[in-house]
Amino acid sequence: MSLLMALENPFENSRKQLLKSAAILVHDENIHKMLRHLMRELRVAVDIRIAAYFVAIERGVFIMNERGWI
Repeated sequence: MSLLMALENPFENSRKQLLKSAAILVHDENIHKMLRHLMRELRVAVDIRIAAYFVAIERGVFIMNERGWI
């Protein structure tokens, strides 16, 4: 991975790609608004041993928008 790729914001890259595709395809304005605000989702499941024979599974969902993880 180049240094430039590491510094680029993936949300800005996807917005640029969306604008290029909107110039080629005719998007409905509502679809364009929805696609402009991108979010990522990270699902996590962690096994936690509490006792000798008991294992709890903690699950969580982390969502990232253009401002960071929420």
